[in-house]
Amino acid sequence: NTKKVVLESVSKSVGNRPDLQFFPEGGAMLNGYFNRVAFKTLGVNGRSMEVSGEIIDQEGSKVLDFSSERLGMGQIALRPESGKSYTAVIQHNGKKISYKLPNAIDQGSLLQVMDLGDKYQLNISTTDPKGMSGYSLIGDQKFGRVFNAELKGDKGKGVVRVPKNVLNVGIVGFTIK
Repeated sequence: NTKKVVLESVSKSVGNRPDLQFFPEGGAMLNGYFNRVAFKTLGVNGRSMEVSGEIIDQEGSKVLDFSSERLGMGQIALRPESGKSYTAVIQHNGKKISYKLPNAIDQGSLLQVMDLGDKYQLNISTTDPKGMSGYSLIGDQKFGRVFNAELKGDKGKGVVRVPKNVLNVGIVGFTIK
């Protein structure tokens, strides 16, 4: 008595559609500011897939072209406008496939990290009318807090540089509070 077992690979892809996901730096896109948005594409087989296409607005106007850089991953720089929505359009097996980008928010803060070799530069923007006053930038790693800076100024933009030698090896999460 022999039983036949069939194994089927599990993929996040829906049907015959690749899975294209967008990840705004800092968690959300902020209207009126340039936002870095990473993306990752998985093919219907669940493996990384190279992709290229364009970002269009809700009226179908092309905003920008994009393409993955390596292993189906890449990033775009998008300045969303209030009241508009954005969609990525790719070609797959001769068909156009659309993917909605996350909606941008009108109020909030934006944190962008740049690697400058011996330090990280954190560019901070906020829509808060009082500017940076009252906010702090916190850096946490596996074993606790490694960085804490009080932000000052009545402007909606600021820059903080964090020397890498104050950080431990591993992932650091920066938070604006």
